Amino acid sequence: MFSYDIFSQVCNYLNNKEKIYFAAVSVALNEYKYRLIYTDQIGAAKVYDLPFYDNFESVLINRGVIKFPKNIKTLRINCYANCEIFTQRNLIIPSTVTHLTLYQDGELPAPNYRYNWYFVQSLKKEIPNSVTHLTFDGYFNENIKGCIPSSVTHLKFGRYFDLKSNKNDIPSSVTHIGRIF
Repeated sequence: MFSYDIFSQVCNYLNNKEKIYFAAVSVALNEYKYRLIYTDQIGAAKVYDLPFYDNFESVLINRGVIKFPKNIKTLRINCYANCEIFTQRNLIIPSTVTHLTLYQDGELPAPNYRYNWYFVQSLKKEIPNSVTHLTFDGYFNENIKGCIPSSVTHLKFGRYFDLKSNKNDIPSSVTHIGRIF
């Protein structure tokens, strides 16, 4: 019988897909895939139906709020034209999330820009204190007053964010600040 400890050490050098393929080599190893933690970022819709969905740490959400994996640490939420779906439902970001990225697409038709205000208002209540790394990416350029919890130490903004008008809204806990280009 192959030791899980050895198997998991080998898997530390593999990406998610390689881990799954490696576990499929035999019936005995196949059982191990339910115990592995998958760390590479992947679209939640691609793995949602897998019986080991809760073992994914880094997921990307594009549409609708679905059940988050139990082991999630890194979450990226992409807001496209359908981003209103996040404001119409209760978006509860799990307290296991330490790295959160909010991406706003710039291709939204002008009438849809109103959703940004609602989205930001919901974020004021929904970003958990477990988040230490927060990124506002893409075309995100909204008032962030009250959105950033005091647990955040690393903060990044996309190229369109107006940092000058928001600089007083950054908590003193932030030790690293930067831009994404």
